[in-house]
Amino acid sequence: VSIIESAAEIVGVPAQRYLRSSKKKFDIIFADPPFSFKHKETIMDLSCGSIEENGLFIIHYPSNETLIEETEHLVLRDVR
Repeated sequence: VSIIESAAEIVGVPAQRYLRSSKKKFDIIFADPPFSFKHKETIMDLSCGSIEENGLFIIHYPSNETLIEETEHLVLRDVR
């Protein structure tokens, strides 16, 4: 059973580099930086230019860290 109804693109490059150079817009962005990566909020900011209106940005980070709950274009909806 496939949950993807349209084309999907998986990009395996450092997120900051890709987001700075890409002009594409995505419905969903999933970022999984190394836990030791200290610039997670930079990835959030860069993602704002690459996500469709009402899109979903998901970031995986350690539970002992906190991230800002809102940027100019992103709003925290859930923490698990």
